[in-house]
Amino acid sequence: MSSESTRRERERQGREQAIVEAAERVFLERGFEEASMDEIARRAEFTKRTIYQYFGSKEELYFAVVRKGFGAMVDYLEAGSESASDGLGKVRSAFGRLYGFYRAEPERFVLVSGWSRMRKRDDATGPGVAAIQSASGRLFVGLASALREGMADGSIRPDLAVEQAVYSLVFMAVGFL
Repeated sequence: MSSESTRRERERQGREQAIVEAAERVFLERGFEEASMDEIARRAEFTKRTIYQYFGSKEELYFAVVRKGFGAMVDYLEAGSESASDGLGKVRSAFGRLYGFYRAEPERFVLVSGWSRMRKRDDATGPGVAAIQSASGRLFVGLASALREGMADGSIRPDLAVEQAVYSLVFMAVGFL
């Protein structure tokens, strides 16, 4: 029975992954508003009914796509971390890696960075949104840690308001890119 459950779970995960990948292609090509569940179902080679068994709405599917993209971006930032000698060097390195992700995956970067507009919608709730917030939190916590390290080692001025600086730096960089 256990192996049967495992097989079924793998099949379910495979179908879910195929749906998310098809949706990602459609959202990247058309944007959220112009994307249709019919087209996503066609690309995933499932019925629309099957899509709705996995995702209750187009918004929920969109958030699953963004969560995947956010995870890829944060993994990219963390995997490429270089050992800098001071906090300022770590901040510079983090933004260099952010730019590297943008250059490597510009469409995914736009999709991920545009999620904040969707977050303001009334239907932006649930585990998908919470997972995205968790992933973005990793980004902000890492940057705040580098800023604090720089304040301690003297490479960044000691009177910096860390939380304000983190948000300002990230939003400025994302807006610039």
